[in-house]
Amino acid sequence: MTKRNLSFDEHKKLGVRLKKVRRELLDITLLISRTYGLNQRPVKIATRAYRTVDDLRSVMENFLHKDCPDIKDNTFLEVYFGNH
Repeated sequence: MTKRNLSFDEHKKLGVRLKKVRRELLDITLLISRTYGLNQRPVKIATRAYRTVDDLRSVMENFLHKDCPDIKDNTFLEVYFGNH
């Protein structure tokens, strides 16, 4: 299998998906923590899940820079961590 880079458009779509996943995991974490308390195992697991998504977003932002070196302005800042 040949390796290829993601296009800028693919990175943007992936960024949107990862933001949604993180928001959903954060909502789940808040629900569980309000219900069972902060020190319960389900809260710790849910917290680890959304932090893992954050780690993935960070790694993918690094790949975005490698995959799309021609993007010189700040448009890449919104892809994985921006509000859009």
